[in-house]
Amino acid sequence: MEAERARAAKSVEGGKQKKAAVALILYERDGEPWVLFTRRTERVADHKGQICFPGGSQDPADASLVDTALREAWEELGIDPSRLRVVAGLEPVFTVVTRYVIAPFVAYTPRRPEIRPDAFEVAEVIDVPIAALLDPAIQRVEVWDSHGVPRNVYFYQYGEHNVWGATARILKQFLDRCYTPEWWRAVVRGEVEYHPPTDVPPTPV
Repeated sequence: MEAERARAAKSVEGGKQKKAAVALILYERDGEPWVLFTRRTERVADHKGQICFPGGSQDPADASLVDTALREAWEELGIDPSRLRVVAGLEPVFTVVTRYVIAPFVAYTPRRPEIRPDAFEVAEVIDVPIAALLDPAIQRVEVWDSHGVPRNVYFYQYGEHNVWGATARILKQFLDRCYTPEWWRAVVRGEVEYHPPTDVPPTPV
């Protein structure tokens, strides 16, 4: 994680990479957390046909990367940003081939939102219970060569859907470092809210 964070920061500082953001959208069904994925069409520019979270490149008009994630959820799925409560920000994820630094944000809504997929970008909307993603039987890791450096590539096989790449790394980070049943109950009770970090140093006193 530290190596990836340093690689992403160096790439952004060098102007070599685009900033992007995604929304990991959680909702409650029968008292349990579910998450929304999408499958990209073959017409989009990057990551054709892959399973992902709604998201995309930061627009100059976006006030923040949180706004990018919520705007993309609106544009791709028609989800009203006012119905989503951002409850966590995860560490940025670096994409090796397409050279994005992706800021993932976790958003909560009490029930499955009304969805109107954008036909150009979204081939399929996939609802998955968190309990299924926690099952070790659907998880695997492979070691791939990345420009002479070995790196772990994670996979989650949910039925016919194979979640891998940056989406799988974001998902693993969320499941390993953020999600617990206690955290989820606190989210449902409205006790969890995301406060973005600030780079402004404190005023001396």
